[in-house]
Amino acid sequence: MFFNKDFGSINFEDIEYLVDNKIPENSRLEYKQVVWGGKDEDVREMLRDITSIANSYGGHIILGIKENNTDGSAEEIANIDKAEEEMDRIQSICLSSVQPRIGGLHIKILSKEGVSIIIIKVPYSFRAPHLITYKGLNQFWIRHDKQKSKMAVEEIGGSFIKKEGLSKSANDFLEERRRKITKLSEGQPYLTMAVYPIEQRGDFLDTQDQELREIMKKQSEARYGGVGFDFTYTNVHPTHNGLEINDLNNDWRNLEVFRNGYIEARINGGEISFSDIKKFEEQQEEGKTKVTNFNVLSTWCVIEYIHSFLKQVERVSKHLGYDGQYLVFVDLLNIKDYGLPKYKEGSHFGIRDKYDLGFWNEENLRLGVFSLDQIDPDKNTNFLCDRLWQSFGHENHPYTIEGGNIKELLER
Repeated sequence: MFFNKDFGSINFEDIEYLVDNKIPENSRLEYKQVVWGGKDEDVREMLRDITSIANSYGGHIILGIKENNTDGSAEEIANIDKAEEEMDRIQSICLSSVQPRIGGLHIKILSKEGVSIIIIKVPYSFRAPHLITYKGLNQFWIRHDKQKSKMAVEEIGGSFIKKEGLSKSANDFLEERRRKITKLSEGQPYLTMAVYPIEQRGDFLDTQDQELREIMKKQSEARYGGVGFDFTYTNVHPTHNGLEINDLNNDWRNLEVFRNGYIEARINGGEISFSDIKKFEEQQEEGKTKVTNFNVLSTWCVIEYIHSFLKQVERVSKHLGYDGQYLVFVDLLNIKDYGLPKYKEGSHFGIRDKYDLGFWNEENLRLGVFSLDQIDPDKNTNFLCDRLWQSFGHENHPYTIEGGNIKELLER
């Protein structure tokens, strides 16, 4: 039903279900027969409705449902005129009149037989409390059951404490995972990536979910010449944490989905690097040739694995019905003195020369923990790989094409 779907999958039939079954409003669901007006007080009311939900536990507002005045149940569907214009107006006002911005706020139109409604998905926000700044209003609002009210001083303080608690809980979890991964690496180079669903509370993974197991085993759209997370000869198996799949030798590639929705991948350094770069240097004083080997990261493999991981996260998230915010990290472990080549047109390995390499001089490279409003594999890969390339002293990574997409690194 409605609340068990990701936002993109909600359709007009779900709205009809609410009306046919007279589903009442609750702390996370609100109906409105018409859209808020354009007068200042109407705009303020809209912002109170939206931020009060973001400052509590998230939920949905449906514009175009008439509610029963007695019990608040869905009574009938009412058409919203000029739905496209209204959707754009709501989005624009929320972007300009709320601080901090509500990441993960989604709005869409559903239509059937000439009738349109607007549905707004307000996230359980990691950034709360959100302040209404419209024309100097400067107020915090919160939702209690089906009613909203201005936040008391104690509630505002409690919200900041709650925010800090959520942040600490998430960061503690991620730091513990990073420690365990570092220990598991046993000094070998590894690329590790993970995402943590900020808005998810509690376990929501069914370890017997066969469709999820199939998603984990085989990626849907392998890019030409790309590397990724196809596991041909092994199967997904349950673990204490949730579900996991590895390569046959158990340590080259690993993908794990935890019961709380956390998703983690580990790639052995042998998959993302090579050590056959040689620089011949004449030692004039000895009359001999010195051969120096360099461990070098494959630009092609690094980008492809990060992009492929995010594609898998997108598929798993959609299957599990999660479309909220994520925390993400990318680490390269045990890569002291590894190089990253500059870009060379026509070569997915980059320039194979010592003087065109940027080097990392510490044991581990941790890009940091970042917040993602949504999973967008190309956009997210661009952001993360720019950070990675800059860590090696290069400019932004060179594999972006027009439109912000990641180019296929091997030509067909």
